[in-house]
Amino acid sequence: MFITIAAASIASPIRLVSPENGSTLCPGAVIDFELTDANVASVTWDNGSGPRPLSHPFDISTAGWPAGPYTLTLNATAASGPPHSATFTFFLSSARPPCP
Repeated sequence: MFITIAAASIASPIRLVSPENGSTLCPGAVIDFELTDANVASVTWDNGSGPRPLSHPFDISTAGWPAGPYTLTLNATAASGPPHSATFTFFLSSARPPCP
């Protein structure tokens, strides 16, 4: 007898609303995320400077960030179930709006 077990695909509850992943942003732009799982107990974000807590409305301001490339990682811990992680990249322009 053979038994095949397939792992279920669990979608990440972390969704980037705007801007698009890989975008060039103006200084001070806001990056908007959405969490699609009501059972998420905590969320952190990290742009390379260490994890920071993130709460509703799940927006991250780039005000005060120096121009350059950023990899932004969000980690969501559920009250039950596996943790989720999502990574996004952005380039922060040094230009003043309108940019780029």
